[in-house]
Amino acid sequence: VGYKHYVNDSLMRFFDQCKRFVEDVENNKTALKEVELFKSSVQMDEVRRRMASRLQIPLSQITADLVEAAFFLCSYEFAIKSESTPWCSLLNEMDAEPRTGLTFLISLSSFFLSAVVMLPSQQAVLYDGYQVFPDSSSGQGQHPWSVAIKVLEYKNDLKQYWKRGYGHDINRKSSCSLFHDLFRRLDQASYDYRFGEVTKAVSIQVGHAETLLPLISLMGFFRDETPLTAQNFSQQSNRKFRTSRIVPYAANLLFVLYECSDGLRLQFFLNENPMAFPNINHPAPLYETVRNHFSDLLDGCDFKKECELARENHEKTELLLWAKKQDTVWESKELLMDGPAEERDGGRVKYGRDPESSSSLANSPLDLQRATNIVYQAHHVSRSKRGQVVGTRGGFRGCTVWLTGLSGAGKTTVGFALEEYLVSHAIPCYSLDGDNIRHGLNKNLGFTALDREENIRRIAEVAKLFADAGLVCITSFISPFTKDRNEARKIHESSGLPFFEVFVNAPLEVCESRDVKGLYKKARAGEIKGFTGIDSEYEKPDCPELVLKTGELTVNECIQQLVDLLKDQGIVPSGVTEEVNELFIPENKLDLALSDANTLPTVTITKLDLQWVQVLAEGWATPLQGFMREREFLQVLHFGTLLDGGTINLSVPIVLPVSKEDKERLDSCAAFALEYKGRRVAILRNPEFYEHRKEERCARQWGTTCPQHPYIKMILEGGDWLAGGDLEVLERIKWDDGLDQYRFTPKELRQKFKEMRADAIFAFQLRNPVHNGHALLMQDTKRRLLERGYKNPVLLLHPLGGWTKEDDVPLDWRMRQHAAVLEEGVLDPATTIVAIFPSPMMYAGPTEVQWHCRARMIAGANFYIVGRDPAGMPHPETKQDLYEPSHGGKVLTMAPGLTSVEIIPFRVAAYNKVKKAMDFYDQERHEEFEFISGTKMRRLARSGENPPDGFMAPKAWKVLTEYYSSLQKD
Repeated sequence: VGYKHYVNDSLMRFFDQCKRFVEDVENNKTALKEVELFKSSVQMDEVRRRMASRLQIPLSQITADLVEAAFFLCSYEFAIKSESTPWCSLLNEMDAEPRTGLTFLISLSSFFLSAVVMLPSQQAVLYDGYQVFPDSSSGQGQHPWSVAIKVLEYKNDLKQYWKRGYGHDINRKSSCSLFHDLFRRLDQASYDYRFGEVTKAVSIQVGHAETLLPLISLMGFFRDETPLTAQNFSQQSNRKFRTSRIVPYAANLLFVLYECSDGLRLQFFLNENPMAFPNINHPAPLYETVRNHFSDLLDGCDFKKECELARENHEKTELLLWAKKQDTVWESKELLMDGPAEERDGGRVKYGRDPESSSSLANSPLDLQRATNIVYQAHHVSRSKRGQVVGTRGGFRGCTVWLTGLSGAGKTTVGFALEEYLVSHAIPCYSLDGDNIRHGLNKNLGFTALDREENIRRIAEVAKLFADAGLVCITSFISPFTKDRNEARKIHESSGLPFFEVFVNAPLEVCESRDVKGLYKKARAGEIKGFTGIDSEYEKPDCPELVLKTGELTVNECIQQLVDLLKDQGIVPSGVTEEVNELFIPENKLDLALSDANTLPTVTITKLDLQWVQVLAEGWATPLQGFMREREFLQVLHFGTLLDGGTINLSVPIVLPVSKEDKERLDSCAAFALEYKGRRVAILRNPEFYEHRKEERCARQWGTTCPQHPYIKMILEGGDWLAGGDLEVLERIKWDDGLDQYRFTPKELRQKFKEMRADAIFAFQLRNPVHNGHALLMQDTKRRLLERGYKNPVLLLHPLGGWTKEDDVPLDWRMRQHAAVLEEGVLDPATTIVAIFPSPMMYAGPTEVQWHCRARMIAGANFYIVGRDPAGMPHPETKQDLYEPSHGGKVLTMAPGLTSVEIIPFRVAAYNKVKKAMDFYDQERHEEFEFISGTKMRRLARSGENPPDGFMAPKAWKVLTEYYSSLQKD
């Protein structure tokens, strides 16, 4: 049986990750006050006296902790070694000798197994109720324990009740992440069962008693009507919460799904004993019944929110007796907030009743609740339901990112850039800017201390509504005072909404040097009083969620840090950030993998297969873990996307064809090696074989099944089965053709863009030589990006380097031609990266062009130039265009999952006979243009003739003529 294991302390040791639990329980000396009280109880004193008497030492030398230590040692020796030790004799003479099956074990050392198992109905043996541990020596139930053991057991239960169980609400809620993970696995098994083969029949998780008790309590097991306290020991003899039964040594928890005639049923086992779910009568209810029973926890129980520390505002709120001054005209000091000085009427704003106006101006911002007889109305739509339909990525993501910092620190720049990033990744978002808000919502507020406070309060309330609607709300306000920012946080936390304070930290000298609005200059000249940072203090955040040093970081680097924060907090899903998922085996595991590969059965792969191995290994097809399994294959074939984990554009199947003989030979193998030219290059683990329905695949991917299509021909001649599985690549794929130095991985390209400090990357995919029409399009794109405000756009000239049809110009000649284009300065070498894209060419038109675009997106491109008839070719039989030439560009602008890249549509270029250069075609000047087809270009090159001046760089044309001349010699 193939399996993988990994350490996930954030899941299995959730109690360490839950800040609120650590603060309120783990590190809180008062959290276990009931335990401390019980240590000095009458019952514990009696145990101490008995032990002191047996040891014949003063009572003062026997503490409650020493008694407990003896109890633990006795328990340990019995549980591990099945031995009765002298420690046990200290507890009670009559009952000190433990009998077989007697269970009074400390739970702290227990471990926890959780499993999801699929079994056919005929294997299901159902039991009703929970069987307590029997005494195997007598065949009866629980053996009567000694008084000492009962006291000590209660003391241990009391501790676990208040530390891990029902005592504090956060004890149970800290296990929310594990609860959701458990049902996610059950859901996946249920889904796989309904729609295909179950790929993971068993899932095992190993933890501790600390892992098990909170989860058990969260689900409502072993809950007593009366809480366990230091005072009610005598009333708890029949209590359900007994840790010795719940979490003995080697405790285990098991969830089993059964295939029954009326659907999937779920049974729960604790320590191999079947148990009924709380308030569900059937011993193995339908799985949907269980899900409905726990719907509140499944829809809620948010680990991030439950475990977040509530921040206290330790500052005293200033009370202003506005009522006494209702008829007084108050005049503000000249204070500055965000907003141009021209809009402030000299910075002087009056409050109260304006003698020259019949209307009342703004009331005091602290005199807020003026309406009476109002009742807050709860929404009928839950946040989880709203999160399913807001945006294209399921899940509630509402939160507020509060950007605070000096004027000129970059809050607006960062805020709008983050908004652009999130929206482009299908996450609904809105940015509230200080100046913009004062044009509308807060236009009646000035810049007094009271107005500035009210300004922030209103923004916080509006941001809360945006967040509650499921949007990421970004606010860009100076908000200089800690008190106001803390109040904004409280407004969110009181509604259970995440609030992330981000300090946009630029030194005053940096902000003053920028001075976009000219306000620092006026403040220094004394024209503006109370300017934040000059003569009004800015109170730096004490403990923000993030600090952005905008004086040192680029905008892109700031956005990456913000996205990382939102990802860590569960706002941005991991798939959004396009992290490159390489499949190379880590160096520290390589020797073991090589040894493994040498012992595994092998499948011989083709050069085409190896090119796809390279594509997968380098991460171009992120998030694929290997060759597609049937589920992924069907999603891609029918929807053009991967659907698990969001809508991820992946329009072409990446599959491994194998023969029927190989399938039958390897069907029962947990892994096999992929071999190319006698060398083992990769391991495919947990393989899944499924039928290669070639005609259906071709019809859907190409829109034709014509056997003369060059790629379709290879499919029809290939294996009748497909093998999917997890790919582990032993080493980087190299071709030793003199071009490996151009084969940069997505990670390497991203690093190069970073080193070049690129703020925009525009990619151009090509499989043909570059002529000046192509260059014109790339030059024009750069010009337009500069006009839009980008400072350093970089071109990724990215020729396709995998398999191409026989009449295409080979890669090595194309690379020489591209180098000549750069050498002649047609493209700027300083802002251009030439690299090879390893994918084979499929000639699948609009379907394939989506793959080309997304792969460049993975490499960091945010603009993509699409040409005429991308990935197209003439129909092999009719010789007409297989795809309408404009459809590739149109499809890209509509394709799902490509929102983080902007499509630059192809503008038709032709040779301008007047300018003697390539130019954008103008229909009104049609007579000036000549269209030089590819056929004509090849004819000229074969004959050694030169094209019109300005059609192609001379050195680049020379490379082309040399290529066609070499063909004639051959």
